[in-house]
Amino acid sequence: MTVTTEVDAEALLVRQHIEGTLSVAELGMHIDRIIADPQVTEEFGTLSYVGDLSNALDEDERALFADHLRRLGTHGPRKCAVVCKRALNVATTRFFLETADLDPLRMRAFDNETEALEWLRGS
Repeated sequence: MTVTTEVDAEALLVRQHIEGTLSVAELGMHIDRIIADPQVTEEFGTLSYVGDLSNALDEDERALFADHLRRLGTHGPRKCAVVCKRALNVATTRFFLETADLDPLRMRAFDNETEALEWLRGS
C-alpha cells in the first residue's frame, strides 16, 4: 500500500493518493497525521483518490474504520471527498458511508475529481 499526502495551503486542500490495500490501522495512522498537521485547519477539505477497495472488512473492522473516519470529520478538515477510479468502488464507498452513519454533509464518494472539488468548495 502506498499513500502520498500533499497539503495545499493556498487551495485549503489535503490531497491523498491511496494505492493498494489500506488496512484499518494504516487508515488510523494517516488520519492522525492529517489531524496533527499544524497547516491543516477546519477550513480545509480533504480529497482522497482511491485506486482499489477490494479488501473486505469484517464487522469489527468496519466499526473501527467508521470510527477513524468520524474522528477525521470531527477533528480534521471540514469535508472529505473520496474519488474512486472504479464505479463499483464508488457504490461500495457510498454504501459504507451511509450504513456507518457518517455525516453526508462532511463525507461523500465521487467518480470524478471535478464533482468532488465542486462539492468541497460548496458549489
